[in-house]
Amino acid sequence: MNPLPRTARIVFAGGGTGGHLFPALAIADRIREKLDGKSEILFIGTKRGIEYRMRDKLGYPLELINVRGLARTLTLKNLLVPFLVVGSLWRSAAILKKHRPDIVIGTGGYVSWPVLKTAARRKITTVLQEQNSYPGVATRQLAARAQRVYLGFEEGSQFLPETAPTLVTGNPVRKGVSEGDRTEAIKQFHLDPARKTILVLGGSQGARSINDAVIKDLKDNALDDEYQLLWQTGRGDYKDVVAELGDKADHHSLF
Repeated sequence: MNPLPRTARIVFAGGGTGGHLFPALAIADRIREKLDGKSEILFIGTKRGIEYRMRDKLGYPLELINVRGLARTLTLKNLLVPFLVVGSLWRSAAILKKHRPDIVIGTGGYVSWPVLKTAARRKITTVLQEQNSYPGVATRQLAARAQRVYLGFEEGSQFLPETAPTLVTGNPVRKGVSEGDRTEAIKQFHLDPARKTILVLGGSQGARSINDAVIKDLKDNALDDEYQLLWQTGRGDYKDVVAELGDKADHHSLF
């Protein structure tokens, strides 16, 4: 790849969930730090994504496109997807024409596909960062045309075209993640400092299969009293998990 110019204009396309947004923020923060103010960074997302809910905390300007992925169940909303895709391609082209980026970085999620697709057509340098061992749809479809695909896991390369220029780097982590304070965390999550804590994490939206497995174990009394859970159920499952556990939910911290 060509070196970035003195003042780099960089567009990030990735979001919907924290699993796609936070790696992009980690990369953006590092670029801004490295270039010492000589960068112009823009994020592209959707109103449905976490990036929109966090827009006041992003620290970067946010442009929106209107696109969504296919629902996994039969629904009339799927009929709208082709029209949204066409519209998102037009909108992506308008944003890229306006901001004239030197490079577009995609970190996954359905928002990244139209932006990276448009950038490749306009011969803008495109880079993908894939967090998962099994790459998402956007990465699988766009990898062959990207200038580089950075992988969190080596096994991810076997699901991509042989011509894809992959490099295994691991996943980017935000600076503040390693600077946590245990005492403050115990207070924030109302944990018992005398008990051992198990973190249950199913990604930014949680994971239904993980939640179901933990519920079953708790109902079967598989967890000794010396342990407590710090359990990220995800927004969609939170109320159901609390209702399913009843009084058992009071002994753990769910969010």
